[in-house]
Amino acid sequence: MIDEPPRASSGALGRYTRDLTADARAGRLEPVRGRQDEIARVIDILLRHGKNNPALVGAAGVGKTAIVEGLAQHIAAGTVPLALRNVRVLSLDHVALLAGSTYRGQYEERVRVLVNETQAAPDVILFIDELHNLIGQGTAMGTAMDAANMLKPALVRGDFRVIGATTDEEYAHWVLGDAALERRFQKVAVRELSVEDTFDVLRARKERLERHHGVLIGDDALEAAVRLTDRHVADRRRPDKAIDALDE
Repeated sequence: MIDEPPRASSGALGRYTRDLTADARAGRLEPVRGRQDEIARVIDILLRHGKNNPALVGAAGVGKTAIVEGLAQHIAAGTVPLALRNVRVLSLDHVALLAGSTYRGQYEERVRVLVNETQAAPDVILFIDELHNLIGQGTAMGTAMDAANMLKPALVRGDFRVIGATTDEEYAHWVLGDAALERRFQKVAVRELSVEDTFDVLRARKERLERHHGVLIGDDALEAAVRLTDRHVADRRRPDKAIDALDE
């Protein structure tokens, strides 16, 4: 039987988010390497009184989501400041949020309920990957104007905490281009991992990959995955391209 990742709770949070903190406690998340500085910076921002919404900004494939999973693992282990010990990091499921929203206003109603439930749950930190897809939909989708307009005021008022992830270009356009949002988000630059850190990531994931594929993986295979993807896969970033190559 496949062990399904936990949904956050009942209601909209239960339907449209995944509880990364529960995943961490159950050992479902991959180990995180090479991102302690970024995780520490995210923690510092979350503890601020104002502008306490971290925005992880970097190219696709550099491992922005891994930083949030690393935070969830620290919370599960109790290795965070007291103010964060009992929080839940909930990852928004964009696919579930959009699925079946066939008539006008249905998607917007889901966002409204999600915002209301998050406002009523002070222990929740909402992780929104591809942040621009949500805050930019008022312009990009037309019919989703109300959804974007519901989310932004809640963020501007500081009604709940969000960790966003997006690219440099989208951040500049949607966040820096909106003075109200810019006052609420604090950028955390996420750069490509070094070759050495990428090797450490692969080494940390090796045991799970061995179990999944029923093979033994030597250090030479890890080194080859890093070296060859660096040489031949110029349009993607470490560590994702090396992880995918090893998994293949």
